This record gives sequence, C-alpha cells and structure tokens, in this order.
Amino acid sequence: MNLSKEGFDAIIHLAAYPNPRSFTNAGALKGLDVNVVGTINMLELARVLNARFLLYSTSNVYGKPAKLPVTEDDPLRPFEGYGWSKVAAEAVSMSYHVVHGVPVTIFRLWKPYGPYDNGVVGIFIARALRGEDLVVNNGGVDTTDFLYVEDLCDATELALRKDEAVGQAFNIGLGVETSILDLAKIIVKLVGSNSKINVQPKTAEPFRSYPDVSKAMRILGFKPKYDLVSGLRATIDWFRRNL
Repeated sequence: MNLSKEGFDAIIHLAAYPNPRSFTNAGALKGLDVNVVGTINMLELARVLNARFLLYSTSNVYGKPAKLPVTEDDPLRPFEGYGWSKVAAEAVSMSYHVVHGVPVTIFRLWKPYGPYDNGVVGIFIARALRGEDLVVNNGGVDTTDFLYVEDLCDATELALRKDEAVGQAFNIGLGVETSILDLAKIIVKLVGSNSKINVQPKTAEPFRSYPDVSKAMRILGFKPKYDLVSGLRATIDWFRRNL
C-alpha cells in the first residue's frame, strides 16, 4: 500500500523494537532499523502529506535520573541501547521539524497501562485473579509512574490540536511515584485476592523515576482523570471479563 496516496491529517508513531536486552549484535541492527530508520520513514510520509507527527518516546531516554521529579530539560543519558535508539528517534524527528517544517511533537512516556496490558500491571492483575503469587524483584523498592491509557489518549488528542505543542517534548504520566511493591499491594487489595506477594531480595540500588508533568499541563491543558486506584479498578474490570 502506498500510504502517501491515502491522506492523513496526523501520524501517531508508536512502532518500536522495545526489548532493551536485544540491542546486541543482530538485535542492535534490527532495533536501530525499526526505531530510527522506521521513524525517518514515517517522518518522510508526514513531510509529503504535510501531516502532524507525534512520536511516542520513552522515559528511558533519561536513564537513571539524577534528581526527581524528572523535567524535560534534564540530560538524556540512557544506560542501554533501546533508550539510545529512542534518543536518536527524537533527534531525527526534531531535525525534520527544523529542516522541513514538519509539525513534530514528542511524548516521553512512563508506564501507560489498561486493557490488554502485558507489562507489570497486566501480569500482577492476571496472577491476582488466578490466586497466584505476585513476584516483586529487588526488594520492591524500584519506583515508576503509571498512567491509565484513557488519559494518554486525551493527552494525544490535545497534542494534535494545539499549535503550541509543535516542536516540543513533553513528559507524560500521572506525576506520582509508585513503588512496584505498593503496586502489587494495591492490586491484591482491589482484586480481593488471596495471592501472596513474594518479595525477592534486594540486588541493586533502587531505580526511582517519575516525571514532572507541569509542562504538559500548562501547554497542552493535560489533566489526568484517573488516579492510580481508579485506573487499576477499570483495568481489573476489563481483565475479569476477558482473562
């Protein structure tokens, strides 16, 4: 299919080769091909169609934050190949904005979750519904930020409608630090499960990360409707119906 003949007002670029541990040898070439060359292909399509372009990047571009919460002005210093491939994807996106005038916006996402989730939220919910143990690594001390997918959709629509979003990168999350252990406890409680939480020994320094989302709130008018508990309730309801 020749997509340039289809006509689009906007391109939301989600496609990526996501596994950080696969960025070695042949995996590294595939990761760069998908995450960087693939992004260039979509940017060229946006240029031809004069379409808005929204890149879903990742909090991994910041690596291990030196301070919390993380702001968009903090240095980009990933510690693995996937993060660097997304830094490169951001760079080529901004180059198309500067050189070709493509209206580019970048979202640096923390942990979106919701129906069909196959990350830590989905794994914990599925195990809790089955009454199986929830395994929490590194003493449960690692932290991140979780955003319900409906709020991400709202942020996406805002970014595509606001001219002020063009040429900007935004942290997108709830803006709340949550440990993996606390996530497990909340899910077990909300499910009403007899599952036990199996906390593995601490093997590394805590990895803590959560964003300052004030820029997205100020420029986009982004305001999440779901806190962690209400978002998890909605996700658990979906898993009950579909597990």
